[in-house]
Amino acid sequence: MSEQLCLAAVFRRYGKYIILSLLISLMLVPVADAMIIQRDRNRDMVYGQLFWQLGLGVYNISDHDLNVTYHAPADHMLTGVLNVTYEYPLVTLLFYALLAAIEPGIYGPSHYIANVVLVLLVNLNALMFLYLSQGYWNRRWLWQLFGVYYFFGLVYAVGFGKIEPLADAFMLGSFVLFKRHSLWRANALLGIAVQTKVYPAMVFPVFFAAGPLMSLGFAASLIALSLPLLATGMDYTSLLAHLTNNPSYAAITTNPFYVGLASTNPVALLAPGVLVITFLYSVLETRPLGRIRIPALKLRSRNLTGLFIFGLPLVLMFFSWVLVWYYTWFVPLVLLLKTPEEMMRYRWMIAAIWLAHFVGIALNLEYFLSGPIAEFFGHLRL
Repeated sequence: MSEQLCLAAVFRRYGKYIILSLLISLMLVPVADAMIIQRDRNRDMVYGQLFWQLGLGVYNISDHDLNVTYHAPADHMLTGVLNVTYEYPLVTLLFYALLAAIEPGIYGPSHYIANVVLVLLVNLNALMFLYLSQGYWNRRWLWQLFGVYYFFGLVYAVGFGKIEPLADAFMLGSFVLFKRHSLWRANALLGIAVQTKVYPAMVFPVFFAAGPLMSLGFAASLIALSLPLLATGMDYTSLLAHLTNNPSYAAITTNPFYVGLASTNPVALLAPGVLVITFLYSVLETRPLGRIRIPALKLRSRNLTGLFIFGLPLVLMFFSWVLVWYYTWFVPLVLLLKTPEEMMRYRWMIAAIWLAHFVGIALNLEYFLSGPIAEFFGHLRL
């Protein structure tokens, strides 16, 4: 498309689909709630309610405290594999505190308000995704990536009440500002996204490369939102334990392609190997070897931004606690790639994450059936 459309024009073009999506997904909220125990959503709403009593002191409260001191029911706490204090950053806590103020009742009878707001955000994110990808609407690979992003975002909002749609709204908003060359504001909004959930931080090197001085906006918003915790002596203890693979964080490994699984099963390295091989085929030229082609020691492109984005999914294999919704974190990164050829190839990195997931489960089947998979099905109302 030669003419760049504004967000309002994109909505006029796809608005009927967005509205239909909203109607259907909102009707599915109570259906999903009847089928799935949405522990994260429920627990976040408890912390949001307690914020009005304890302020930032909620960061010292674990599931044990919720059970013993505040008599939280089982469906408002994490399962037994975790006993952590509140780990989400400040923006997320304030988001749930606001929802808890609107919807009274610390333990229900429902917490539909969280799902409803998250569904609205998913559809807003879909609109921003379409806005950012205009010029490629006639490409099948774009709709494949959009479909994956939209479908899983809706599932996580309707069925699990995950905070990702809010973090993505800030992150995609920063992409919009970045594309408009408003780098200071883009960085500042990205900092807010990181204070919602940490994963948008992976975009910061791309923003920094585009304007190192403008990246001070990222530091400014990040520091400003950290000051309340510093002033009260609080910290992100559980979040840091998660990021450092501290054994105190979780009793099991949920990541099927975690490289650490090789310590007990060397064959398990085949799972992260799927990601590495896909990365090499994506960024390197290939040469014939008999009837197959293998990667050659020559980059397809010297575009460092593209190389960095293709490599980001590899980070997942170094974390023991990874859940399936983490995989969608990487889909919007396609919007920062500079050529349609790179964007088309990036599909295979997203596909490789899922392939590595199932290969890893197959290679450690007994462990995952008795541990993470059993824990996952514990969220269903059977």
